[in-house]
Amino acid sequence: MGLGSLIAVGDKLILLNERGRLSVAEISPEAYREISFAELPQDLYWSPPVFVGGYLFIRNLSGDVVCIDLSR
Repeated sequence: MGLGSLIAVGDKLILLNERGRLSVAEISPEAYREISFAELPQDLYWSPPVFVGGYLFIRNLSGDVVCIDLSR
């Protein structure tokens, strides 16, 4: 599975593995419940995602930045 990082945003967990699989899951002590996922452009993702003002910013090893609007 590899390495990854996670952050909490409200009542959700944002998980990003080093290969660019981004997952959103509910925070629950009972079980892991994935709500959605996306595969980001192929590269290495070693920086943790950052959430600011409703937007999720993700940078890959090449320096490209992906911005996802989570305010909706």
